[in-house]
Amino acid sequence: MPRPILALAGLFALALSLGVARAQTAPAASSPAGTPAESSPAAPAEPASAEHGAARWYVQTSVHTRHFRPSPEHHNTQALFNVERIRADGWLAGAAAFHNSFGQPSQMVYLGRRWHPLENYPQAHVKLVAGFLHGYKGEYRDKIPFNRSGVAPVVLPAIGWTYKRVASELIIFGNSGLLFTVGYYLN
Repeated sequence: MPRPILALAGLFALALSLGVARAQTAPAASSPAGTPAESSPAAPAEPASAEHGAARWYVQTSVHTRHFRPSPEHHNTQALFNVERIRADGWLAGAAAFHNSFGQPSQMVYLGRRWHPLENYPQAHVKLVAGFLHGYKGEYRDKIPFNRSGVAPVVLPAIGWTYKRVASELIIFGNSGLLFTVGYYLN
């Protein structure tokens, strides 16, 4: 069961990214005078630059997990492999495969958004994602809310910092703990 879910997650992220790429290659709107329309005064969620292009692929892995209420049954090495497609406007889609806190293979698919709220520190970002999580089974099924069917909704906030093509994030997973990650922009 996990492989079909992960395959669906990958197809979902690919389909979204292809749709995004198509939308971003559409001609810009023009004003009635024939000049390009002015952009809104609000800053984009993801700063566009020659290095970034229209959208970026990002891969990340877990470095460390810290549970708020540690238990001997908790695993602090999640073996996370995560792929995200981040649009220039900050919207993103992603898929992840990892071992949950109880050592069970788990998968997640999600949509979300990144913002750069600190004008003087464009390397800093805040991220919020929401999606579906699969993998908490057996005696651990009730460790996450709404997991009656084996798939549960999830919302994860994160803060991060980027230096050139390398980034790190601190992800808060509910009232359970923190996940430290490191990642790399492929483009």
